[in-house]
Amino acid sequence: MELGKMNWHAFMHSNNPASAALMSKMNYKKKERVAVRLAFLRQMAGLQLDEARSSMINGFLKPI
Repeated sequence: MELGKMNWHAFMHSNNPASAALMSKMNYKKKERVAVRLAFLRQMAGLQLDEARSSMINGFLKPI
């Protein structure tokens, strides 16, 4: 299945850093943008990654 057609809700509670990066690229409505960003940031905070990995994953988040 194409990433842009997948639902971001399915990945929001994962403890995998790759799922945070992919979630930010998935299909969501314009009105869900803030919710996706918050879920992404919550997930990143819970992962406790080193600065280099955190910076790399944060690069996937689309700017507002």
